[in-house]
Amino acid sequence: MPPRRNAADVVAAAAAAEGLSPAAAAAFAGLPDLTLRPCRASALPPELERATAALVRDNMDEVFAASGWDEADAEEGCAVGEPLYLLLLDARDALLGFVQCEFSVEAGEPALYVTELQLARHAQR
Repeated sequence: MPPRRNAADVVAAAAAAEGLSPAAAAAFAGLPDLTLRPCRASALPPELERATAALVRDNMDEVFAASGWDEADAEEGCAVGEPLYLLLLDARDALLGFVQCEFSVEAGEPALYVTELQLARHAQR
């Protein structure tokens, strides 16, 4: 798996790149000890694969039930390329959230799609 990066450092760098004021960037300095870890779907350890599936179920079961949509419907889609995960882990390496992305080519141009974004309820504000 690729190396971990401190989430506060990543957010601060993104804030600086976007030209946020020092005061706005400083708002992210108080993030708890979190790390971001990129991981290809094929390299996702089994315990994190189970944790990401559980997080989706915890956050989305009510939505899926109300809509009549289920996991079988997801199988009808056509994935392009291997999904990439950006995992958000706490100091104990417990999963707090993730972003799932897929790369594609649309009309000859590279494209990146965010196909899933989940954050554990206890980590939401």
